[in-house]
Amino acid sequence: MTILERIHRYQLEVDSRFLELSGESSASAYNGVGPERWPSVAAVATILFHRWEPAAYVHDNDYHHFNDGTPEGWHASNERFRRNGRRIIREEVGWWRFLERSYLFWVNERLFQAIEGIEGWKAWMAAYEAKQSEGPEVSA
Repeated sequence: MTILERIHRYQLEVDSRFLELSGESSASAYNGVGPERWPSVAAVATILFHRWEPAAYVHDNDYHHFNDGTPEGWHASNERFRRNGRRIIREEVGWWRFLERSYLFWVNERLFQAIEGIEGWKAWMAAYEAKQSEGPEVSA
């Protein structure tokens, strides 16, 4: 199942404008699970945390396409990642696998804390500044 199929199947939370993006536009924003400025780290993190790819896909599109440069927008995007991660775990790991689920919920919180930190803020602002220098988007 593709990332987009998982997003739709699990009914992940997305910005209302996400559905208006072309597949090419949304795919170009995705850099995997992990920091864009460290591609080798992101590549390894994507392998290790593959379960979170749909949440990261939505999150990367928030940063790239819907970034307003505000702390409120940043926190909202990060909270969406957290909620989507929880939903993925609930969808993919049955309740009877409670130890695995507990561990994955713990990992989800660590991922959330990582994106809510100072490096996450720097990434949010770098994406906002890049968006401002590009000018208005032509294909949404």
